[in-house]
Parts: sequence; C-alpha cells; structure tokens
Amino acid sequence: NGEEALLRRILPRYHRHVCTNKDTLLPRIFGLYRIRGGPLNQFMHFIVMANLFDNPNVTIHELYDLKGSTVNRSVKVDDTSRSFVAQKDNDLHRPIHVGPSAKALLLQQIERDIRLLEEFNICDYSLLVGFHYIDTSMQNEGLESSSSSSSSSGYVPSSTSYSLTSALK
Repeated sequence: NGEEALLRRILPRYHRHVCTNKDTLLPRIFGLYRIRGGPLNQFMHFIVMANLFDNPNVTIHELYDLKGSTVNRSVKVDDTSRSFVAQKDNDLHRPIHVGPSAKALLLQQIERDIRLLEEFNICDYSLLVGFHYIDTSMQNEGLESSSSSSSSSGYVPSSTSYSLTSALK
C-alpha cells in the first residue's frame, strides 16, 4: 500500500535523522511487518513503534493530541479516563510551563523534525503530550511550576502545520 511504500522510501533519511537528533520527537520505529490473515486472507501491514510513555515509575495523568487547530478539536472525557484518552487542543486550558531554555531547545528540535517531515511531504502530524503530576493536587489547579509536574511529548504523524510557541511559556 501507499503508506508502506512511503515508509520504505523515507527510512534511510528518517533513520539518519533519529540517530543524529537524540531529542527528536518523531516516533522510534522498530519495524514494518506484514502478515496474511482476515476473512479474505489478505496481507496486512503494521508498524511497531516505541511507546512514548513507557516508564513504570511515571503515571500519565493527562494526555493531549495537539494539532494547533480549534476545528473539531475537543473530546468529552470523564475524570476516570483522563490518563488514557487523548484530549485535544480545545481541552487544554492552561499554558505548558517549560522554562526559557527548555522552550528554546524544544522549539529548535520541533523545527528540525518539521523540516524532515517537509522533505517527505508529510504535513499531517500532531504533538502528543502527556502530563504526570508529582503532586496530584495540581491535577485540577493547572501547572504552575516545573517542580510540581513533568511532561513528555512526541509527534504522531497523522495535514495541519502546528505552531507550539503560543502554548509554551
């Protein structure tokens, strides 16, 4: 299929980028596989990627899939589902405090990653952000300092260009 062919075409350049950009937010791809099955015994392709939030010592309390758009970018989530249902842009009601030096590094890496995606003519992606509250009382109060929360993020290749500058403080 088309996505399999695209991945095979971009793989050498993608691999070089991931190896030379240790802080890339692009997903770490472990492999592209093909199996035969289903009612028509057809080939199915799937990709195995690293789990961005695979850390047994850190619980993700909130998850956001950010595209930089407000059109149809909301999802209803009850409190018991916040840790495993990705909320969207309109559901994020606070800035993400990362500090000036971390902000500069993050924006530089985003620029490098976006340039690579542009080379591949991939323009549909989002930023997956997970929040872990060190002090769980902060969960409903917002993020006031980096000492009370931590976050992880990475791209989900998915055709919207995203400017993260306004969300980062």
